[in-house]
Amino acid sequence: MYEEYIQRAWKTIEEIQKSGKALSIGASGYSAAYMEKTLKVASSPPVINDIFYHPYLDWSGDGYIDIEWLQKYIQVGSFKHLAPVLRKPENRGPLQEPLASIAERHGVSVPAVLIRWIIQQGIAAIATTTNLDTLHAYIQALAMKKLEDDEMKKITDVGASALDTLTTEWSKIFADDESWPKT
Repeated sequence: MYEEYIQRAWKTIEEIQKSGKALSIGASGYSAAYMEKTLKVASSPPVINDIFYHPYLDWSGDGYIDIEWLQKYIQVGSFKHLAPVLRKPENRGPLQEPLASIAERHGVSVPAVLIRWIIQQGIAAIATTTNLDTLHAYIQALAMKKLEDDEMKKITDVGASALDTLTTEWSKIFADDESWPKT
């Protein structure tokens, strides 16, 4: 039943694209299972699957989103990847020190390090801000040299170690940030 719904919805999106009302089409938050069902019927596959992703919310190999599986078929993008550093500064969590240390070593901002971490995984870091400091961090991330393997591992490991505690209290720990338009 649900497979049919997903497939019908995708075919409708393809019709919108064929009508010229959309240049390209993608998905947001699709699990590996949803994407597999979509790809079975897609004559125009999604160009991207945009997911909520950062070191405290790493979907790699989890079986639900499963980034590695998705990357075999489409581009994966991330949104809200700066949440660990832009939200509620007094509660940034255990990544605060390692990110600051890595940023200092590379002569860039902490947000630039997080953006670079995303990019080095082959994930598109989607910019959703008009804040000039945040936009500058994207420029820094593209201009800086690659993070070392041990730096990538440190960010991933520290994020994963805090995953359970931080995600269960997400709304209490992380207040509104500037990366989403205020409504």
